[in-house]
Amino acid sequence: MKRYYDPTRLNFLILLPLVAMALGDGDAMNAEDLRKEFVGNTVVAQLPEGTAYAFVKPGGVTRGLHPTEGRINGRYEISDDGVICVTWPLSSGEIKNCDKTVPKGDQKYSWAGKTLEVVPGDPKGLGG
Repeated sequence: MKRYYDPTRLNFLILLPLVAMALGDGDAMNAEDLRKEFVGNTVVAQLPEGTAYAFVKPGGVTRGLHPTEGRINGRYEISDDGVICVTWPLSSGEIKNCDKTVPKGDQKYSWAGKTLEVVPGDPKGLGG
Protein backbone atom coordinates (compact mmCIF):
# COMPACT_ATOMS: atom_id res chain seq x y z
CA MET A 1 0.00 0.00 0.00
CA LYS A 2 1.38 3.35 -1.03
CA ARG A 3 1.19 6.22 1.49
CA TYR A 4 0.76 9.76 0.34
CA TYR A 5 1.68 13.02 2.02
CA ASP A 6 -1.38 14.59 3.62
CA PRO A 7 -0.76 18.32 4.28
CA THR A 8 -3.84 18.65 6.53
CA ARG A 9 -2.48 16.03 8.91
CA LEU A 10 0.88 17.78 9.12
CA ASN A 11 -0.81 21.13 9.86
CA PHE A 12 -2.84 19.50 12.62
CA LEU A 13 0.30 18.02 14.20
CA ILE A 14 2.03 21.40 14.12
CA LEU A 15 -0.96 23.21 15.65
CA LEU A 16 -1.70 20.68 18.39
CA PRO A 17 1.15 21.75 20.73
CA LEU A 18 0.24 25.42 20.21
CA VAL A 19 -3.37 24.74 21.18
CA ALA A 20 -2.24 22.81 24.26
CA MET A 21 -0.03 25.73 25.35
CA ALA A 22 -2.88 28.19 24.89
CA LEU A 23 -5.22 26.11 27.03
CA GLY A 24 -2.67 25.41 29.75
CA ASP A 25 -1.69 27.20 32.96
CA GLY A 26 0.36 29.76 31.02
CA ASP A 27 -2.53 32.23 31.04
CA ALA A 28 -2.94 32.23 34.84
CA MET A 29 -2.23 35.55 36.56
CA ASN A 30 0.75 35.98 38.87
CA ALA A 31 0.50 37.22 42.48
CA GLU A 32 1.49 40.81 41.70
CA ASP A 33 -1.09 41.16 38.90
CA LEU A 34 -3.78 39.59 41.10
CA ARG A 35 -3.18 42.14 43.86
CA LYS A 36 -3.26 45.03 41.38
CA GLU A 37 -6.47 43.83 39.75
CA PHE A 38 -8.52 42.65 42.75
CA VAL A 39 -7.48 44.56 45.89
CA GLY A 40 -9.59 47.70 46.29
CA ASN A 41 -12.23 46.47 43.87
CA THR A 42 -15.45 44.44 43.97
CA VAL A 43 -15.74 40.92 42.63
CA VAL A 44 -19.15 39.83 41.31
CA ALA A 45 -20.03 36.14 40.97
CA GLN A 46 -23.16 34.34 39.83
CA LEU A 47 -24.00 31.60 42.33
CA PRO A 48 -26.87 29.09 42.20
CA GLU A 49 -28.56 31.21 44.91
CA GLY A 50 -28.13 34.48 42.99
CA THR A 51 -25.54 37.24 42.58
CA ALA A 52 -22.79 37.60 45.19
CA TYR A 53 -20.50 40.60 45.72
CA ALA A 54 -17.17 40.77 47.54
CA PHE A 55 -15.13 43.89 48.19
CA VAL A 56 -11.46 42.87 48.40
CA LYS A 57 -9.69 44.91 51.07
CA PRO A 58 -5.94 45.09 51.61
CA GLY A 59 -4.53 42.73 54.22
CA GLY A 60 -6.49 39.60 53.34
CA VAL A 61 -10.01 40.75 54.29
CA THR A 62 -13.11 40.49 52.12
CA ARG A 63 -16.52 42.00 52.86
CA GLY A 64 -19.26 40.18 51.03
CA LEU A 65 -22.92 40.40 50.19
CA HIS A 66 -24.28 36.87 49.69
CA PRO A 67 -27.73 36.33 48.14
CA THR A 68 -29.01 34.22 51.06
CA GLU A 69 -26.52 34.93 53.89
CA GLY A 70 -26.55 38.73 53.61
CA ARG A 71 -23.41 40.61 54.66
CA ILE A 72 -20.50 38.36 55.58
CA ASN A 73 -16.81 38.88 56.30
CA GLY A 74 -14.29 36.55 54.73
CA ARG A 75 -10.57 36.21 54.19
CA TYR A 76 -8.30 35.68 51.22
CA GLU A 77 -4.69 34.71 50.62
CA ILE A 78 -2.67 35.13 47.43
CA SER A 79 0.29 32.76 47.25
CA ASP A 80 3.55 33.60 45.52
CA ASP A 81 2.67 31.19 42.70
CA GLY A 82 -0.63 33.00 41.97
CA VAL A 83 -3.18 30.85 43.78
CA ILE A 84 -6.01 32.73 45.49
CA CYS A 85 -7.70 31.03 48.46
CA VAL A 86 -10.93 32.58 49.74
CA THR A 87 -12.67 31.51 52.93
CA TRP A 88 -16.28 32.43 53.81
CA PRO A 89 -18.12 31.59 57.04
CA LEU A 90 -21.62 30.52 55.98
CA SER A 91 -24.43 29.35 58.25
CA SER A 92 -24.00 25.86 56.75
CA GLY A 93 -20.27 25.88 57.61
CA GLU A 94 -17.06 27.49 56.46
CA ILE A 95 -16.18 27.12 52.79
CA LYS A 96 -12.74 27.57 51.27
CA ASN A 97 -11.92 27.66 47.57
CA CYS A 98 -8.43 27.88 46.08
CA ASP A 99 -7.45 28.22 42.44
CA LYS A 100 -5.44 30.15 39.88
CA THR A 101 -7.14 32.98 38.03
CA VAL A 102 -7.27 33.20 34.24
CA PRO A 103 -8.31 36.44 32.48
CA LYS A 104 -11.15 36.08 29.98
CA GLY A 105 -11.27 39.72 28.83
CA ASP A 106 -13.67 42.58 29.60
CA GLN A 107 -12.85 42.51 33.35
CA LYS A 108 -13.96 38.86 33.55
CA TYR A 109 -11.91 36.03 35.02
CA SER A 110 -12.16 32.28 35.43
CA TRP A 111 -11.56 31.09 39.01
CA ALA A 112 -12.61 27.92 40.87
CA GLY A 113 -15.04 26.91 38.12
CA LYS A 114 -16.80 30.29 38.10
CA THR A 115 -16.68 33.38 35.96
CA LEU A 116 -15.95 36.45 38.06
CA GLU A 117 -16.34 40.07 37.06
CA VAL A 118 -14.25 42.83 38.64
CA VAL A 119 -16.03 46.14 39.18
CA PRO A 120 -13.85 49.14 40.08
CA GLY A 121 -14.08 50.38 43.66
CA ASP A 122 -16.81 49.59 46.18
CA PRO A 123 -20.17 50.31 44.50
CA LYS A 124 -22.12 48.25 47.10
CA GLY A 125 -20.53 50.05 50.08
CA LEU A 126 -19.14 46.84 51.57
CA GLY A 127 -15.71 48.13 52.57
CA GLY A 128 -16.75 49.85 55.80
